[in-house]
Amino acid sequence: MATTTIPEEIIASLATNWGLLTPLDAGHLHFDVGWVDRKQLRATNVNAQIIVSGPIASPIRYFGSDLGVAPGTLLPGLVLMSFHRYVVNVWVPIPPGDETDTWRDYAEQIRYEVVRILNEERTNFTCTKIAFEIPLDEGVAHHEMDASPRILRYEITFQVNHVS
Repeated sequence: MATTTIPEEIIASLATNWGLLTPLDAGHLHFDVGWVDRKQLRATNVNAQIIVSGPIASPIRYFGSDLGVAPGTLLPGLVLMSFHRYVVNVWVPIPPGDETDTWRDYAEQIRYEVVRILNEERTNFTCTKIAFEIPLDEGVAHHEMDASPRILRYEITFQVNHVS
């Protein structure tokens, strides 16, 4: 029996719970795990790609604990905390010659929809019990205006804390 990964479960949840209407409905988007498929971005019926990847390396934090440790002890107890981080990339190609703000507005709508679904569905994932921490900025712009086609990209990084 194949195990569902966290990115696979998140992408399935995004596709299932997608609430935007045409031209940003689920039928006009490509949901996947991994990284962007530039050929798919050029497909005429695809207005955007939503890609989930991870886990990515996260900083390991050490916290000292002096509970039960005699004064002057060189190495008080250390508590190790490491969190798994995942990324949702929203890729929106701008059609050649289009100089309107339409596609930027689409990218904004898509990233807000991704965050809405993650917040609403965060307790419904079955592959593991997880708690999300989504940054308040709800995404960082990494637009690729020199690419062909020009691409708007938002990166939404969130942390997954495994809880029992």
